[in-house]
This record gives sequence, C-alpha cells and structure tokens, in this order.
Amino acid sequence: MEAARTLFAWGANSYGQLGLGHKEDVLLPQSLNDFSCKHQNIKSIAGGGGHSAVITGAGELFVCGQNKERQLGLNHTEDVLCFTSCTALSSVCVIQVACGWDFTIILTGNGQVLSCGSNSFGQLGVPQTSGGCLIPQKIESLTEKAVNVAAGLRHALAATESGVVFQWGTGMASRANRASQGKIIPSFLTAKEPCKVTGLEDVKVKKVTASSYHSVSLTDEGELCVWGSNKHGQLVSKETFLVEPQKIDAHFFSGEKIGAVWSGWTHVVAQTAAANSSSLPPPSRRLSQIRRRKKKTQDEMFSEIMESSRSDRAHLNEWKETVSKYRKEASEREDRRDQREDMRDQREERRDARDERWRQEDQRRQDATLGLLREQTDMLRRLVELQE
Repeated sequence: MEAARTLFAWGANSYGQLGLGHKEDVLLPQSLNDFSCKHQNIKSIAGGGGHSAVITGAGELFVCGQNKERQLGLNHTEDVLCFTSCTALSSVCVIQVACGWDFTIILTGNGQVLSCGSNSFGQLGVPQTSGGCLIPQKIESLTEKAVNVAAGLRHALAATESGVVFQWGTGMASRANRASQGKIIPSFLTAKEPCKVTGLEDVKVKKVTASSYHSVSLTDEGELCVWGSNKHGQLVSKETFLVEPQKIDAHFFSGEKIGAVWSGWTHVVAQTAAANSSSLPPPSRRLSQIRRRKKKTQDEMFSEIMESSRSDRAHLNEWKETVSKYRKEASEREDRRDQREDMRDQREERRDARDERWRQEDQRRQDATLGLLREQTDMLRRLVELQE
C-alpha cells in the first residue's frame, strides 16, 4: 500500500496560491494537512504566475490562488485561498495540468485538451473566445489525441499520440519578429489556435515543456529539440532566438539519452535516462555508513545535532530577514523586466494599430479623390452633351 503524501508550500502568497487559507507570504515550508488528509493519493502538482493546481489519483483537479483572469476555471473571478475542486471537470478524468502566467491547460484521459483563463494572446487555443474562459473549454481545433501539454508565459504546447507538436499563443511572436529582422516567421509562432510546429518532422515527440519565451520537446529517442528565446543561453545556441526547433547535441550530456526535462523561467533542467534513484542505499544504510566513516557514537551525533539546532534558532530571524529581502529584490527585478517587455510589446501593438489607421486613412483619401474625379468627369460629360 502506497504511503500517504503530504503537500508542503512556501514563498510568495499574495493571491492565496499556497492553498493555506490566507494571503501572507510564508518563509518556511508549511504542510497542507487538511487537504493531504482528505486527498492522500496526490498524483501531480503545478504552479503558474499566481495560481496552483493539484491532480489526485482519481483524476480530480483542485485549484487555488489568483483568479482575476478566470484561470482557475471555477466560473467566477474571485481569488481562492484553499484548494478547491474544479467542478466543471467532475465528469472527466484529468491526467495532466499545466499552469501558464494567467491561464491553465488541462489534459484529460481521453486525450482531449481544455483551457481556461486569459486569452489576450490566443493562449487558450480558442480564437472565437477573445475575453477568456470562466470554465475549461475544449480546444476543438486540436483533433488529434494529445499525450502531453505545457504552458508558458503567453503560449501553450501539446504533443500528440503520433509524436506531433502543436503550439498556440502569440507570446513569442514579438521577439521572433525582432530576431528575424523582417523575414517571415513560422506560422506556429503567431497562431491563436493549435498549429503544427515545423522542423520536427523527423522525430517523434513524447513530452513538451514551455517557459517565458522558449519551448522544449523531448523525443522518444531521448533527444531535446528547443526553440524560442536564447537570451540567457538556455537553448545552447549561438543565436539569440531560434524560430524553429534545433536539436541539442548529445555530447553536451556525455552522449547519454535524456529521460525527463523541465523548464524554468529562463533555464532548462534535464535528467538522463540512466538516472535511477533506486541506486541510492536506503536511509538506514546511509546512516550506518556515516557513523562508521566518522567514527562517532550515537551520543556524539545527538550532541552535534542539538548544538546545530541551537545555532540555527539563534540565526533564524536574521535568515528570515535575508531571505525576505532577497525575495523582494528578486521579485522587483522580475516585475521591472516584465514591465519593460510588456511596454515593448504594447509599443509594437500601438505602432501596428497606428500603421493600420494610416493605411485606412490613405484608402479613404484615395476613395474620396476617385469619387471627386468621377463627379467632375460626369459634370464635364453633361456639359459636352448640352453644348451638342
């Protein structure tokens, strides 16, 4: 029988995304005992910009946190401080959930993909719904059975049973356009509904992951294909932006195949297929090895632990202040960077809108000029007819 799993949460909690029933930041891990006792078979967890999601072994989806953009799929827009069941999905089995910045992508047991939350950049894959979705909506245009999904800042991915990858959401488009310097970029970077990612025709993808402005796919051969922003070197390329997938050479991983991959905001973590935690000795054996190596008695070890605990308690307040200050500064830096990127995107959108207005105004002037010329021509024709 599998042992019960307990959820722990800590960190920023401005929207109740930790599920602890309040909005105070938490510096040390705290257990969600009530939720863990009621739902012991926790299958997976995910976190977005300000919301969190949990899937149980029974395929139930629980969500909490920020809900201003309807990202929790609870048919309202109020923040939720405790993990709450997504009742709109009570009749389906959820096998995976991916949380974007302000939206959520859900994969069901029958391979269907649903989405809810903000759709400002087409990240929900349902272009007919411009104002976002209060409850999860099926992405009808994704007709192939999906096996894996991912959500980035403003874009999403799905890998299908046949190994094809689809992408939607325009979050990467502005950076792609700047990097391409006027060249046409692939349609999947500007699509607001699932569009096949080109450049992966020779591989079969089994897993995808997404981040702020980059995407990663893992093939059935244990290879990684990456595309998007390489501003921080996360794609192992000399280019600043890869508009199409590029394979990372296996020699970077000592020739080993990759078994799992995850994306952070601007970094990537991969695990080789050979990695196996079962190769570690059990805790009792490790403790025995430590005792023999250091030749310490149980009393000496206990004294050392107690002394360490006293020292830790003495510096706890200082540590809290340091962590709080660092977290605040990091959050402010991240916010400033996001604001700069948003302002840049907004400037480009305003410029596009201005160009469109000018084009329409030019068209109106041309139409007015042509109309005037036609009227003058008609007048001249009538004058000629009268003189005749």
